[in-house]
Amino acid sequence: MQKKNKANLALGISAAGFVGTLAAGGSGFAAGLFHHGFLAATIGGLADWFAVTALFRKPLGISYRTDVLRRNRKRIMDAIVTFASDDLLSTENIMRVIRDQDTAGLLVDYLEHRGGREGVVEVVDAVVLKIVNDLDSEGLARELAPAVREG
Repeated sequence: MQKKNKANLALGISAAGFVGTLAAGGSGFAAGLFHHGFLAATIGGLADWFAVTALFRKPLGISYRTDVLRRNRKRIMDAIVTFASDDLLSTENIMRVIRDQDTAGLLVDYLEHRGGREGVVEVVDAVVLKIVNDLDSEGLARELAPAVREG
């Protein structure tokens, strides 16, 4: 089920619950609790529906201060780009975050307490084994022989 259908179903259930408990609204504590709970859910659901719909289009044909994203698209995008470039990803902000991090402490914590040492040993063993297996020992000997003889 799509999110829109789930939201409409929840709003419909809350409205039906409100109407269903309308007669019993004041007859007792439990009945009043259910009635007012359904009423609050219906009002909240309608307010949310109107607010979200007002962002993207004109709900119920009301054009005053609705369709916010389409009307202000350029201004919103400019603000997002400015925030990302000037504040979030500025050189000063990045350097402050890097200075605040204890990289050496994080590395020691990883190696000592989080099983990192074993992982590093496994990777180094695999890399060294790959290098040794791929090594052309005859070619290396030819290259190093003159320097060894001179030394």
